[in-house]
Amino acid sequence: NDLEDSYGQEWSYHGRIKLGLQAQTSFFVAIVLMQMANVFMCKTRRMSLFQQGFRNWNMNISVLVELGLLCMFVYTPYLNGYFLLVPIRPMIFLGALPFAIFFVIYDELRRLAIRTWPDGWAKEEFYT
Repeated sequence: NDLEDSYGQEWSYHGRIKLGLQAQTSFFVAIVLMQMANVFMCKTRRMSLFQQGFRNWNMNISVLVELGLLCMFVYTPYLNGYFLLVPIRPMIFLGALPFAIFFVIYDELRRLAIRTWPDGWAKEEFYT
């Protein structure tokens, strides 16, 4: 059941399964990291994240626990097999970082528009 891809590389059945599990694990990591960014973006609707600060220690500790659980699910030998995850290189975790940064910048610009025009189009479109 070996297949050849468009680059001329031959993939065995087990190689394709391992590649699929790596992709699934990377997708799971990206979802969790984006949800971590989302929890910080949902703190306020108008005030900037940097004005609000990070004083909610329950939330901060929860984000760290979530990151610990993510690493535990990915790197614990029998637990990752139960969830159909495989260990991936730590550099893969950085793949979702540009999207999280874009998400933070977008939401900060949205909040800036709401503060700048309190009764304008931004509040009508983004606040309700």
